[in-house]
Amino acid sequence: MHLQKAPNPACIRQVGSVAFSSVPAALRKKHGIKEGTRIVISDNGDSIVLKSITEHYLKKLQGSLKGRGLMKSLMADRKWERNEA
Repeated sequence: MHLQKAPNPACIRQVGSVAFSSVPAALRKKHGIKEGTRIVISDNGDSIVLKSITEHYLKKLQGSLKGRGLMKSLMADRKWERNEA
């Protein structure tokens, strides 16, 4: 009988007083996160998702907005960012 390797267990971290938490080194290495890497934080209703903006991530996005009114999208994003600040 061959036992399968269990998936990685959840990593539990405590959020500090300034809402700071760290990403474990193994996950940073796996996803190419280095000091200064930007992170997209999304609310998925019942969970929070972190996505690192790496060169690989940007290459995957190439062409994904073709024909979707990119200028309107950029202007809407900038307006939203000004209102959030």
